[in-house]
Amino acid sequence: MTAATLTRAPNFDSVRGSGSHALFTGPIRDDIELEDGTVVDVRPGVVYLDTPEQVQEVSHKIGLWYEEYGHPSLDRGAQFMHHCTHLCGEHARDITDPAAAAAAEYAQRQTDGILDAEVRYHHAEHLGTGAGDNQSNALASVTAENAALSGLIGTGATNVMPDVSLHSASPSTTGANENANSGSYARQACSWNAPSGGTMTNSTSLTFSTLGTVAVTHYGTWSSATYGAGTYALGGALTASVTSASITFAAGAITTSAT
Repeated sequence: MTAATLTRAPNFDSVRGSGSHALFTGPIRDDIELEDGTVVDVRPGVVYLDTPEQVQEVSHKIGLWYEEYGHPSLDRGAQFMHHCTHLCGEHARDITDPAAAAAAEYAQRQTDGILDAEVRYHHAEHLGTGAGDNQSNALASVTAENAALSGLIGTGATNVMPDVSLHSASPSTTGANENANSGSYARQACSWNAPSGGTMTNSTSLTFSTLGTVAVTHYGTWSSATYGAGTYALGGALTASVTSASITFAAGAITTSAT
């Protein structure tokens, strides 16, 4: 297909609030071409798409882009692994693909490292991993920040970051200002890439439902999927505030650190 036949999706600034499905793309500076020939400019950090299927395809291809070219928040040479889940839809890679198999194996090790059985089963349900009783003994990073992050995600300690929340203002150090517990809103299970350089990124895409009437400005991480329950770990500001009934974070769109 030649470039002349492609159509370009509007960028974030030109469609602010007009789309039905918001996708946080992360620090990617490129275009994503859909199978129907549409080119989506994902550089603004947030794009609005027309259908859930477009969200699935763009999010999946962003994960593949980071796998091929690396993620700027990870150390040079550190491997970004995109773990396909049901959120990738029909674009999910077959487990016979070596990269998909490696990502699935890492996601399973993360699940195995969750000591709390209820949290482990919740994590497994969303990531398509097994929820057995085995625990992993993954090694901690050599740096202090990576060691702290590894402790939070369960490599040597209980995972207190298996779920991500949305917030209408800063969560501060307590998890305050979580999005209202109304409609279909719920915290979402999240798998993380291995910490590198004092930061780590999500390896799976996350999709939230909200009433679409209040701007979301921050995210948070928790030890529980239950609203109002669990231990708050840490959070941060989004690249832009967004008001939408459907909000998706592509793989690699969340970068977090222990500092």
